[in-house]
Amino acid sequence: DFAELVPIDAKFSNGLYGNRMHNFFAYWYAKAYNRLYTSLRGEDFLCYIRAGCAGSQKWLCTWCGDQFAGFDGLKQQLAAGLSISASGFSVWSGDLAGLCGTPSKEVFLRGLQFSTFQPLMRSGGDSTKQPWDFGETAVKVYLKHFWLRENLIPLIYSSAVKSNKTGLPMTEPMAAAFPNDLSVRRTGSEYMFCGEILFSPVLDEGAEKQTVLFPAGSSWYGIFDGTVIQGGQTLEIPVTLEFSPAYIRSGAVIPVKVTESLELMQPLGDDAVYALLITPPTDARRHRYYKESESCTEFTVQKAKGGFSVSASGENGFEYAIILSDVTYAECDGSALKRYGSEKDLCNKNGYAVSHGKTYIHSENGFKQLTVSLQEAE
Repeated sequence: DFAELVPIDAKFSNGLYGNRMHNFFAYWYAKAYNRLYTSLRGEDFLCYIRAGCAGSQKWLCTWCGDQFAGFDGLKQQLAAGLSISASGFSVWSGDLAGLCGTPSKEVFLRGLQFSTFQPLMRSGGDSTKQPWDFGETAVKVYLKHFWLRENLIPLIYSSAVKSNKTGLPMTEPMAAAFPNDLSVRRTGSEYMFCGEILFSPVLDEGAEKQTVLFPAGSSWYGIFDGTVIQGGQTLEIPVTLEFSPAYIRSGAVIPVKVTESLELMQPLGDDAVYALLITPPTDARRHRYYKESESCTEFTVQKAKGGFSVSASGENGFEYAIILSDVTYAECDGSALKRYGSEKDLCNKNGYAVSHGKTYIHSENGFKQLTVSLQEAE
């Protein structure tokens, strides 16, 4: 904290004054703490810094300033987060619902939803952020988003590793994520989270609708409402206090940790399993998943006649797949899978089941290639 507060007339040991050392000090401050914690903990530590300058993101995580607990403060978080993302800072967050003052129930819920889709999700501030202090609805919404965040931890970790290797931020402004789409260049109210999730935080008091621009060339699958929206249009999305719009891009292969029932946003226990959350592709796409910083599996998803395929190179330790579409036929590594009546039947059996617009697949040895059909054979 306070590393940016360098007096202009302060003279440093190198003979420079504060007017020239302002940014250098933030850089060396971050580097010194990184060296200290590395000497004590190796790579097992997390440290925030509020100050920042070009290059300091190499050493520490950043939080986007101290905002008041209100909608103006949340809008400042969004502007700051996307600004530093565009400047090469990847691992950042704000204080959930703002730092200063007690948030209203609505501000708390919108801040909670926004924090769920930030690189780091954390509470903080000078007043309560306990959900039970905001009523039963707040507890319900908090639990849903807390467990969704836990579901997404494999994706978030992999995205952090990828960001470290490539320099691409974990939260991409739309103009950076879709540089060839002129329609998104003035969009500052939504962003891509971990490369696969379009998120549009609701940051207006009493909002019942949210304007969301869906980039062309993809279909978009609603996390909270289950809708499928074709890209290339701007829509008014109905919203409640329970969610802000979040959509998975077509052709996504997202590593998740879920309950044995293979459902998102449910409490995780000792029976939790790892699965791939897959959306049907519009075009061929490739993904790199990092289980560890030096352990990488590449997935290729591409359209096939009547359906699509997902191929894995490297070690694929995922036994389960969840496809956000009805499947009429599935095969794993060239062998047809048996269809069962319910996903509950898949626990100790290889096969697939279709329920409520989703397809659940189990292959106890993982797979090198998964092929599915989305329509009945003629």
